[in-house]
Amino acid sequence: MEPTSFGLGENIESALAYVLWFVTGIFFLLMEDANRTVRFHAWQSILVSLTLVIAVLVISFISEAVWLILPVRFAGIVLWIVLIVTAYQGKKISIPLIGAMAESRT
Repeated sequence: MEPTSFGLGENIESALAYVLWFVTGIFFLLMEDANRTVRFHAWQSILVSLTLVIAVLVISFISEAVWLILPVRFAGIVLWIVLIVTAYQGKKISIPLIGAMAESRT
């Protein structure tokens, strides 16, 4: 485990990067310059949040697919909880495509 800028555990900062979706992701991305793992989770938090927001917005404009909004939001909340818990456990889940983009930016 690498040192972090705030002196918290790497797993705690990684989990906190997901707590308020892209808001805490941006915060940790801007404030954490020493730890690549925390920066990965911050980037992934931002990209997952934006992807879910865009998906819900696109679905809301397609009148035949409006019924998909609730399942997409539910899946997003489940994913959010899984990402927080696994980051806290010190594990690194890489969401397909998004995780690769996050990894390339750390």
